Parts: sequence; structure tokens; C-alpha cells
Amino acid sequence: MRSDSRATAPPRRPEASTATGRLRRLPVVLLVVAVLVAGLGYVGYRQLTGGPPEGFRTAASPGYELAVPDSWTPPAPGAPPLTVFGVPFGTAGQFGEYSCKDGRFPRAVAASALIAVPANVGLDQAATAFARGSGEALYPDAGPQVAVGTPSERELSTVTGSRVEATVRTDGSGGCRATDATVQVLVVPRTTAPDGSIGAAVLIVSGDLRGGPPQPAPVTRDELVRVMDTAALSTG
Repeated sequence: MRSDSRATAPPRRPEASTATGRLRRLPVVLLVVAVLVAGLGYVGYRQLTGGPPEGFRTAASPGYELAVPDSWTPPAPGAPPLTVFGVPFGTAGQFGEYSCKDGRFPRAVAASALIAVPANVGLDQAATAFARGSGEALYPDAGPQVAVGTPSERELSTVTGSRVEATVRTDGSGGCRATDATVQVLVVPRTTAPDGSIGAAVLIVSGDLRGGPPQPAPVTRDELVRVMDTAALSTG
């Protein structure tokens, strides 16, 4: 008898199941989604999901819509507004209001106002001025020393605004006020008048970082930056 001289093909390895392949790809997909959402910021996140991030709620103040932590609340009825250079600011939310020396102070606040920027004043100048003025207005009784950083551009929708951060150091007012704080300011143009002046929306997000009473505890800079990052121009 003749033996069959044809070579026998090696056995094929079983292919991994489609389900297993999908599971292996899942961590990579989740990482890509996380990076994408982080890059989009709150505005893009809201467009994707239809709402604020978990643990946050939508709030509004003049010229802006933003998200604040669920622990932040509206100001008490009749409470005096934050006023900077004679301009009253509408509060979107605040956190940790407490009483001390016949005064009431929030640990953190987000507030905005609509202002007119003269034709000979740039957005960076306006942002810098309001950062310094806000630090002085928020801690007037504690000898505030305000240092303003370098402004940077911030894109909102189709317009470019100016964003700046200031650090505030105080004497603490005998333990009544924070000794260290930060003020985030965003100025975005809305309209331009025939004389060249600009109608702009100013947003302030400020908070105590150290010092003051043990409770309520201070906030973190990261929390304040995250609130500022959610800012979007309102349609009204």
C-alpha cells in the first residue's frame, strides 16, 4: 500500500471570542472617553450628557451659566451682594457661610456682573483690576494683600475672554477670616458700542484656602478652578 505523501496541515488555534476581544478593549475605550470629556470641559460635557457633572448643579448669574457643587447654596434673602468698584454682583452660589464679629462671611462664592469696559481699557486690564478689587472687597476688614497673576485667554463659544487668578493674604482678623485665599476672574466681551467701549460679563469665583474658623472648613483651589472651568455664556 502507498502512504499518503500529502502534508497534514497544522491544527488551527481557536480564535479568541468576540466578547473577549471587546472586554480587552474596554479599558482603552474608557480611558479615551475620560480624556475626551476632560478635554471638552463642562460645556462639552453638558452637550454630551445634557446636564452638569455628578455632584454639581446648574446655576445662573448675570451673563453666565455654570455648575457649582451641590453643597453650595444661594445667598440668604436680603443678603448684601458682593460689590466691586461700586458694581453689585449677582451670586450664582456660595458655600459655608458663618458668623463672626457681627459679620457673616462665605467660605466660597461664585458671582458675576455685566460691566462697561472703556474703549482705552483692554480685557486683560479689566480682569486684572477686578481680580485685585475683588480680593480687597471680599476681605476689607483683614488687611488684604493681593497679588495678581498673568492673564490668559479663555475661549467661550465663539468669543475670547481674559482669565486671571489672584492670591490674597490677610492678617486673619483675629481668627475670624481666612489668612490665604484665591480669586479667579473671567472677563468676556458681549457687545461693542459705537464709541468702542465693550459690554462685558465678569465672573468671580473666590474662596478661603486656609485660616478662619475650624468649621465650616476652607475649600480647595482645585474646587474653585473646577467651578470656573464650567462657565458658559448665558443666552439671555
